[in-house]
Amino acid sequence: MDQRLLFEAARTGITEYLHNLLKDYLFLPDTVALAGGENPLHIASNANMDIVMQLLNLEHNICQIKGREQRFPLRYAAIKGRVQVITELTTASPDCITYFTARNETAYLAVTNHQFKAFKVLVEHLKKLKKEDVLNKKDDQGNMILHVAVSRRQYEVVKWLLREQIIPTNAVKVNSSKTRGI
Repeated sequence: MDQRLLFEAARTGITEYLHNLLKDYLFLPDTVALAGGENPLHIASNANMDIVMQLLNLEHNICQIKGREQRFPLRYAAIKGRVQVITELTTASPDCITYFTARNETAYLAVTNHQFKAFKVLVEHLKKLKKEDVLNKKDDQGNMILHVAVSRRQYEVVKWLLREQIIPTNAVKVNSSKTRGI
């Protein structure tokens, strides 16, 4: 089978076509990848909810397959602000929110890309798992979530993070300095 057909179905959201392809090739989502490493769930996380649901129904562990720069499907959804997709992915694989990219980026990719609603959903999920410490993780540039939010002028994010009722004050290190860069 031509891999491009599967990725085109995932990208465009033609669910009937995807369903027929997957019926014939049951383990296809686990094994198919483009040269960059994406699987159909990576593509669908950017484009369309119906495809995400179908792929997760086939295999929920597909959430754990890394794409380009070790990005997981959740990161693609965070970048695009796909709140419903984020909810489905974190339901299917709760720990996927704690996975890091090749650059040690975390859930704050939503902040980097000005996706405040998506970031709020991600943080609420971290709170539910009691993994707020992920917000203190520094990326390869030495940035923590507050550095990213301030540098991107995401003041709404800064205010939201620092409100005690949102995240405990000990969960976010306010006075941390970067290890590299300005």
